Amino acid sequence: MINKPAILEHIKHSVHYHVLDVKWVPETANVCVFGADKNEGIMELFEMTEGQLVLQKTVRRASPMKCGSFGLSHKKQAVTGDIRGRLQIIDLEAPTIPVINTQAHEAAINSIDVVGGDSTNGALEIVTGSKDGSLKVWDVRQSEYPVVHLSPESDSPIRNCWSVAFGGSKNDFERCVAAGFDNGDLRLFDLRALKVIHEDNLGQGICGLQFDNKIGSMNRLVASTVNDGLRIYDLSSASPEVLFKKNPESNSTIWTVQHLPQDQTKFATVEGNGNLRVWDHKSFKCESDIKLSSKPIVSFDWNSDFKGLGVVGSLDNIVRVVVVNKC
Repeated sequence: MINKPAILEHIKHSVHYHVLDVKWVPETANVCVFGADKNEGIMELFEMTEGQLVLQKTVRRASPMKCGSFGLSHKKQAVTGDIRGRLQIIDLEAPTIPVINTQAHEAAINSIDVVGGDSTNGALEIVTGSKDGSLKVWDVRQSEYPVVHLSPESDSPIRNCWSVAFGGSKNDFERCVAAGFDNGDLRLFDLRALKVIHEDNLGQGICGLQFDNKIGSMNRLVASTVNDGLRIYDLSSASPEVLFKKNPESNSTIWTVQHLPQDQTKFATVEGNGNLRVWDHKSFKCESDIKLSSKPIVSFDWNSDFKGLGVVGSLDNIVRVVVVNKC
């Protein structure tokens, strides 16, 4: 296919710790890496320059950092969750003392997402999903207690919440959260009505979730699972329906889903077999793929300013920058 995207490995940079998450710092060519250095947490800031990742800053914490995110009003503040359930906001320019430091959960925070903070789509909020089975939404103006706390009934088994994502943030009042669990349960919560508006079971643990666009009316939701599962939901009607269900080709976990910011009809997945794939919502097909590592790739992020520029984190302790042409 002539117009097939080409994935090129641009930079390959080794680190001395376990890479658990990677993110671009908004409006920059800087990469933030979150991970575990033995029993401690580590966050490193790199600048991409002249075909290299150059270390700018190292931040250490008491516990390994499981996940990180950006999206706050202050572009250089990172939101992090660690394996002991602590939620922090770290200012990259003054990282020693966290801006916010809250014991958010009783166990590891597996996933974080951020939304809002401007005049058109409501208050700035953070959602966290945890091994303790709960999902919590935090307003950064009052971080001591969550504004929403969704957890299993007292007589129900605790399921590990592996993934969370905001969506449907189209005004000051309406907002939804999708949550995926280790037993394959998928739940879509209306935060305004405080009720479940859709639920499904995918048969396998849900590792990744993302709406094609978290701002505006809900359109599509992509869910990825262990054992090579991928499902796309149409949320444009009152009754969500499955548009696409991938037939497993291997036992490899699809760790995360990330839509291209400049064109939400495209999204990337990364896998336990070391593959990166680029998919198309229109054809429901993988347009391009590349094997980058012999170890699992566990994190990926698109740059919001440079179309086709991505950063990849894998369990071989390598951070890669890739360029996807014609995407």
